[in-house]
Amino acid sequence: MKRVRPWHGKWMSRKTAKRINDMFDSAPMPDRTQMHKEAVEFKNEMLKLREEALARGEKW
Repeated sequence: MKRVRPWHGKWMSRKTAKRINDMFDSAPMPDRTQMHKEAVEFKNEMLKLREEALARGEKW
C-alpha cells in the first residue's frame, strides 16, 4: 500500500499526510479478476471491429 510521508517529495504537514493516508486506507480495492475479464472482452471487441473494417476495405 502506498503511504504518504510528510518528508517525502514536496514537503507537506503531518496532518495533511495523515488525511491522505486515511483516504488511501478507506478507498475500495478494485477487483482485479473483473478488471481482467473486462479488458479481455474489450480487446476481443476491438479485434472484431478491426477485422470487419478491414473486410470492408476500410483503413484501420
